[in-house]
Amino acid sequence: MWPGDGRAPGSGSGNTPSGSGGETSTPKVEYTIVIEMFDNESGDTVTASPDKGVEGVTVTLSYTVMDNMVHYNQLDFGGVNAAIASVEEAGTGTRTYTINAADSSNGVITITAVFTHTDLIIDHIAFSEHDRGHITKTYGDAPFTNATTGTHIGSGTITYHSSDTNVATVNSSGQVTILKAGSTVISAEKPADGTYAHAQTTYTLTVNTKPVTITGLSASDKVYDGTTTATVTGTAVINGLISGDTVTVIAGTASFADSGVGNNKTVTFSGWSLGGADAGNYTLSAQPASVTANIAAGVSVPAGMVYVSPGTFQRGQNLGSGGGSNQTPVHQVTLTRGFYMARYEVTQDQYVAVMGSNPSNFQTAVPGESGTPGKLPVDRVSWFSALLFCNKLSIQEGLEPVYSVNNNTDPSTWGSVPTTTGGWSGMVMDISKNGYRLPTEAEWEYAAKGGDPNAPGWTGYTFAGSDTVGDVAWYNSNTTTHAVGQKAPNALGLYDMSGNVFEWCWDRYAVYTSDAKTDPTGPSTGNYRIVRGGSVRDSTDTNMRSVYRNYENPQTASAAISYGFRLVRSSQ
Repeated sequence: MWPGDGRAPGSGSGNTPSGSGGETSTPKVEYTIVIEMFDNESGDTVTASPDKGVEGVTVTLSYTVMDNMVHYNQLDFGGVNAAIASVEEAGTGTRTYTINAADSSNGVITITAVFTHTDLIIDHIAFSEHDRGHITKTYGDAPFTNATTGTHIGSGTITYHSSDTNVATVNSSGQVTILKAGSTVISAEKPADGTYAHAQTTYTLTVNTKPVTITGLSASDKVYDGTTTATVTGTAVINGLISGDTVTVIAGTASFADSGVGNNKTVTFSGWSLGGADAGNYTLSAQPASVTANIAAGVSVPAGMVYVSPGTFQRGQNLGSGGGSNQTPVHQVTLTRGFYMARYEVTQDQYVAVMGSNPSNFQTAVPGESGTPGKLPVDRVSWFSALLFCNKLSIQEGLEPVYSVNNNTDPSTWGSVPTTTGGWSGMVMDISKNGYRLPTEAEWEYAAKGGDPNAPGWTGYTFAGSDTVGDVAWYNSNTTTHAVGQKAPNALGLYDMSGNVFEWCWDRYAVYTSDAKTDPTGPSTGNYRIVRGGSVRDSTDTNMRSVYRNYENPQTASAAISYGFRLVRSSQ
């Protein structure tokens, strides 16, 4: 016995003749076509060419239907699954049949040819208007009448029919009413009357979509930010819409022809389309017409930052729920100044380059995650240390420091980083300076929500960029933070506004009040400073919401909770 399977070498189904590749082919079956004729008269013929073939071959059926005087003659085909069109009236012509194995019996496919010869005289009816059997209209056209010419000689009432009454209907006078874009066959038919044969005629009605345009759009001026993005304003109007139709405008985009500063710059719209229940009846003939707008000069957007335009929004718990009463009452906040905000939280690489050391609790990158350990956000940073970093970086880059202690912006004169709440008690923020700083609490929430809620496309997601927390936030883990920019950004292009590390804000903590506020920077007294955005250590997505508030002593740099920060610069 051969070890393992009881077979000798070379035996079994796995062996095939040399060169065969183990494959065999099945010859195709050839079918014979037989024509059986019934009730045929002298001169009636039907032939098949070819008269045999394999499945899928097209066979041409040639026929002759004799005309005995002017009598009505008809030829019907049968015996096969796929219908072959009938022949009405005498004459010669062809039909086609495609060989189908399902039609065969013992290799023979029989096609029946049944002739009808009556004593009825041929009659004709014809529509008064058509172009080779076609009429083309446009959705929204008025009803039109296309009756028969009245040349028929038999008696009997002519009836009209539409093959698709969703597209158009036809009444007893031949008047056609268009209902939607599409195609339908309109027919007129007169029955046999004992002397004259039945008569029928048809035409195909094609109803084209109605061309429309979108008007009413404009674009707002912008401050130079190095991009061509334009903000759409105005109200879109569909020009040419039929009254009562439900058609909506699906917004596209608008962009300046170039990104440079200038007045009356061309703004082009693209990607606009139609939606709604009746949109299929219309064609957008062109994108909305170009408009003009201005790009005002301004400070170039600093590298790694985005411009956040001024605006008015509702601050507080109007997105999501839960998380405590300090998020209410909802109140109006107006920011009169635009500002620049960093796309990413300050990383450990950036922090070490300025401060010379890394305080972070988490310094090991997640295996397989893009970026290096240095791309992790810096954590275990106190509010005081964040301000020190801002002024040092501003001085390094030749910018105006924002923070001063006892009227001195040089942090080397401030002394050691405080370890108590009251340290650097003379700290002042000059928001008019162009250096780096922390965002105010209002700026942070406004940016996290996506900026100006009146801008087209603003959604107001629960979290910073999505209603699904996993799209935008790292949370519910004590293992590590994650390299910045791994989750999706929000509408402004800001990453990790939800999750990863808590972010310090400038403001002292205070409960909300219902009165409207303009450019708030928080109370002038108080021990606690605001932190926003939640962190990787939070076990619930409640803290990831854009409205969530928390606060901490400014000297706190706890390893138990991940505190980091994000840079802001005032727009000049």
